[in-house]
Amino acid sequence: MKDLTVEIRHLSENEIFTGLKEIICEVAPLKVFAEIKPEDSLVEDFAFDSIDTMQLLLKIRERFLDNEDMPIDIDGFLKEAYSDCEGKPVTVRRLCRLIADYA
Repeated sequence: MKDLTVEIRHLSENEIFTGLKEIICEVAPLKVFAEIKPEDSLVEDFAFDSIDTMQLLLKIRERFLDNEDMPIDIDGFLKEAYSDCEGKPVTVRRLCRLIADYA
C-alpha cells in the first residue's frame, strides 16, 4: 500500500488548487455559480459563513493535512489564513499556498 503522506508532500500548486475547488463546490454547492479562480474570496465571492468555513477547513484537513505522524496545528493554520495585515479577505490562492506550506 502506498504512503499517501509522501504523495501529498509532492502535490503541485495546481493539484492543490484543483482539490480545493472540488472541496469548495462540495461544501457550498449552491453558492458557487461560476468557475472558481485563485483570486476569488470565500466571503465576498461565495458568501461563506462560519459554518461553511469550518466545513471547508475540516475537509482541507482531511484531504491534504491529516497525518497521524505529523499533527497539524489547525489553530495556527486558521490564524495564518485569516490574519492579513491589510485586512483583505481570504482568497482561494492564499488557502492553496497555506496548504502547500503545511502539507
